[in-house]
Formats: sequence, structure tokens, C-alpha cells
Amino acid sequence: MAVEIQDESGDNQYLLRLVQKGSQGRYWLKASNPDYALMPTNQSMKTFARLKRVM
Repeated sequence: MAVEIQDESGDNQYLLRLVQKGSQGRYWLKASNPDYALMPTNQSMKTFARLKRVM
């Protein structure tokens, strides 16, 4: 999933993440790089691309 978020200073950031559903039904964004922690999703995030299938 490619998402647009705003950081603390109000600047837009663009992230490419995997979407995971937690055990209590909450969705999380997971980076391919293990140095980055899971990020909880929220209403302020805007999805602008979604990979459906690799051909």
C-alpha cells in the first residue's frame, strides 16, 4: 500500500508499506525494513496506490 501522511511539522511523506491486521481487528502498516516499527493506521492517512497482484 502506498500512503500519504503528514509528519509533525505538517510536511507530506509518502510511504510504501504492507498492511497487517492485528489480533484485535486494528490495521497496521509494516515496512520491509525491520529497522522501522509497525505503524498504526488512522483516518488522516490517504491511500493513493494499492498493489493487487504481481504478474
